[in-house]
Amino acid sequence: MKKRICLSFIGLLLSFVALADGPLLFKKKIEVYTRKTGVLVGFQQAKYFNLELGLEHQWKKIRLKKPWTYAVHGRLEYALKQNVIGYKCGVWMKQGRLDFTYGLQGGYYSNAEFGGGNFVFGPELGLKLIGFHFFAGYQYRVKNNELDMEDVVVNGRIVGINPVYVGVRYFLAKNRKTKVKKTPK
Repeated sequence: MKKRICLSFIGLLLSFVALADGPLLFKKKIEVYTRKTGVLVGFQQAKYFNLELGLEHQWKKIRLKKPWTYAVHGRLEYALKQNVIGYKCGVWMKQGRLDFTYGLQGGYYSNAEFGGGNFVFGPELGLKLIGFHFFAGYQYRVKNNELDMEDVVVNGRIVGINPVYVGVRYFLAKNRKTKVKKTPK
């Protein structure tokens, strides 16, 4: 019984010290940052099926209130049947506990056989779950006079890009660095 009262008293004393921001405890705020670099593998599906392969770098601040993640990626997209290759880069961010992401991306699509191409840019919305990034986006095309890549038939082959698409990517982290900073409150 005496032991319980003594432990309760010590716990109460420590909680008062913590609330008062006393000199004994909780003098420094701890911030944890993580940086990850890795490979992206995925696909897009809409009117045309595209495979994706690329690199991504993520910055993450780990904390109880309002954690955030920012990422920059560069990737290659390839439409197998249409022989269209796309080079894209973009950014996305995630704030808070919900795994909802939003970002911007831009790139250039070209047809390997016929030359010509289009620049694209647009928004992307997504959801991150356990390394998978489920996303949907829209691509605005800046049309090139040499080749309009939306539903053009060249030598019996359809050449095109997806203006509206959905897809999934998997991020496989290759390098991971964690940094702990102690800063005054």
